[in-house]
Amino acid sequence: MPLSNYSELQASIADWMDREDLVARIPDFIQLGQAKLRRVLRVREMEISTTLSPINGVCFLPTNYEEFRAVYASTGTGKPLELFTPDFAIEKYGWSAPAGVPQYFTLIGNELRPYPSTTGEVGLIYYQTIPDIAGAPDGENWLLTKDPRTYLFASL
Repeated sequence: MPLSNYSELQASIADWMDREDLVARIPDFIQLGQAKLRRVLRVREMEISTTLSPINGVCFLPTNYEEFRAVYASTGTGKPLELFTPDFAIEKYGWSAPAGVPQYFTLIGNELRPYPSTTGEVGLIYYQTIPDIAGAPDGENWLLTKDPRTYLFASL
């Protein structure tokens, strides 16, 4: 059976389950499987790079952000920034860090805060979330195209 879009995935799951009483739950199974894949899967197709512009010392993470891979100062040394905990950042710099070339960063919610504070851009290489296939216009995404078995087994 072909397995190249959301509808075909639903049909394949129904065939594998062979349970008429659970057919209405298949969209839930796909959503739950996709949520698990978002938590555990880290492959190069998920990697993306961008630059963040701080506003009052705070950079807002992209909406499709899952996990950082590297953070670096776009100006100054260009060296990777070292992650430290919010507690350490506040203890060392306080909430209003002095300006300078960043050497560290911390994550608080959907914010990335470089320390010392900077007005220059911050480079970010990160893992983006797996796009939702249920909401895709064609019912596809790169993961379903590349390895449909992953979706099938995660959903089952």
